[in-house]
Amino acid sequence: MFTLSSILSFVVTVVVFYFTARYINRAVAAKGIPSGMVRLILVCFLASVVALFAGAGVDWISDTISPPVIESK
Repeated sequence: MFTLSSILSFVVTVVVFYFTARYINRAVAAKGIPSGMVRLILVCFLASVVALFAGAGVDWISDTISPPVIESK
């Protein structure tokens, strides 16, 4: 089931991916690398790595702040 931390992690990951991809794309264009498939894959890969760590950070912070709930029968 979806929890608040998983939804927050998803939203943060999407936002970080978008802004990171834009920043990396502009930085790579400023370096003079021609646009094409290799540049697209490079931008998507680097933005995915940064977004992955941002989502993991949100999960780590939410687990640190609130301990897991143990359900009793």
